[in-house]
Amino acid sequence: MKKIIVCKECFVSDHIKLYIEHNVEDSTEKCVICRKNNGVDVFKNDRLLKMIEYLVYYNYAMLDYSKNIGGAISNRFRNIFGEANPIFNGILNDNRGFELLERIEANQISDVDHWMLPFKEVKSPILKRMEKDLSKRNYYEIIKVYIEIFEKHLNKFILNEIPDETLFRARIGFNTKIVNAEGDLKNIKISFPFINDELEAPPPMKSSCGRFNRLGCSFLYLASDIETAIAEIKPDPGQICSVASFKIVEKKSSLI
Repeated sequence: MKKIIVCKECFVSDHIKLYIEHNVEDSTEKCVICRKNNGVDVFKNDRLLKMIEYLVYYNYAMLDYSKNIGGAISNRFRNIFGEANPIFNGILNDNRGFELLERIEANQISDVDHWMLPFKEVKSPILKRMEKDLSKRNYYEIIKVYIEIFEKHLNKFILNEIPDETLFRARIGFNTKIVNAEGDLKNIKISFPFINDELEAPPPMKSSCGRFNRLGCSFLYLASDIETAIAEIKPDPGQICSVASFKIVEKKSSLI
């Protein structure tokens, strides 16, 4: 059986790197791209192969990655991994590149525009219909219909699994309290971090628009490390931040 060994550092996608780190055991063979690190066999992991396939769909037109289109030979078909590409931090030679392309199925459910364009440049019929509906109706009048549509397609997507590790949220500022001293001692002002619900999701009335939420809808955004959590709130130099840690107690897959 043919194999292509690639280390996690030679993938561009942070999601793939995270998936490999937590779910895939390295082989004893060296990566065919950097030739330094032990890697994983792409062909032995169906989920990893599917991630690569979806990245190809997103970044390339069907004419680029599929040799035969409707019985005709594509004149744009080539080893897309043999040049600078958005999947690997390096290139695969023609033998390995074409072997990988043989495993990537031409997308059979796509808009016909995908023949000529990558998915990142194609607007799906569902989104076109949604835009038309939103131009005439309020979102709450149509949201139930579209949630039902998206849930039917949810199993076609690879959802990122949250690893069993500590996550973080930061907030600019801290608490202060005056401690009454006994006798002739002066009262003491002490400072301490925000705690409990002060570091949970903000109240809905104070929630601004975020990556996944609209104005007035409260979501809790967490980061994988303290540095990222602080960077997300953009403090000014010298400002003091409070940081809370969170542990995942239950995992669920859901459509937001």
